[in-house]
Amino acid sequence: MNRYVQLLEGQYIQIKDSKMISIESAPLITGNTGMLKVGRDIMPGEYKIVQDGSLAYVEILKDSSGYFSSIVTNDSFEGEMYITIQDGQYVKLLNAYINR
Repeated sequence: MNRYVQLLEGQYIQIKDSKMISIESAPLITGNTGMLKVGRDIMPGEYKIVQDGSLAYVEILKDSSGYFSSIVTNDSFEGEMYITIQDGQYVKLLNAYINR
């Protein structure tokens, strides 16, 4: 699963069973699951999110710092729901996908 991570000066990160590359070198994420950057991987707008498996979860974040305070909104759901995302935000999906 893809994930964006924002590191600040002086912070450390441990990576296991993964590969880290800079955003400048990273290919665009063309899938509809995982973590997407609005304005890079997906355009701003309204999207239908569809459950794919067990209880689905969607999170919209103002940045990729990983802090709880970065969450703009989040929800667990069954079936489908709609979200509106803005340029610069991030969308994280678990057991769900964007119906583009």
